[in-house]
Amino acid sequence: MGCCINCEVREGPKGEVGLATVLLPQLVTVPEVSGFGEEALSFADGGDFKMMVLDLAKVERVSSPFFGIVLRLSKHLAERGAELRLCGLRKAVVLALQACMMDKLLQIYEDAEAAIAP
Repeated sequence: MGCCINCEVREGPKGEVGLATVLLPQLVTVPEVSGFGEEALSFADGGDFKMMVLDLAKVERVSSPFFGIVLRLSKHLAERGAELRLCGLRKAVVLALQACMMDKLLQIYEDAEAAIAP
């Protein structure tokens, strides 16, 4: 993988879980968001897991193109019977999600352990 996310596979209650930890403090510019999107989709395609957890604990700021990538990733996973869960969101990211009403569309958890749990 590249420099935007750290990817690992963990064992969850329903099988393998793809855990992608975002390493960038912000996902605002086109190169940041594009790089994140490419890496996240590549990780999703390379695994045979039923759940992907996106850990955003290090992310302080996001932009609307980031939300588009997250929705695309969620749809991509759903098409193959997998789900996307977000965790570790900082207050600014939660507020941005709420402003776009995306908090209603996505599953959000406090941390990776809670997201992976049944």
